[in-house]
Amino acid sequence: MLLDYSVSISPALINTKTGQYSNGNEKEMQEIFSIYKKWFHKMEENKFNQLTWPLSGSKFKWLGREEVKIEVRSSL
Repeated sequence: MLLDYSVSISPALINTKTGQYSNGNEKEMQEIFSIYKKWFHKMEENKFNQLTWPLSGSKFKWLGREEVKIEVRSSL
């Protein structure tokens, strides 16, 4: 388990072209998975030195998420 406590959120993916939820749409979820898989391989290639948001530039976004700059901590 990543956290010692439960997080009370309900994540939802939105198709920005249609305004509809993508969570229950198998075809769109497969497309989103493909986007994340390509993103991960790209990040792996550059050793995670140039982080980007996985869904940037796609028609999908997480509900309530706006584009923000990724800031990486130099230490934990």
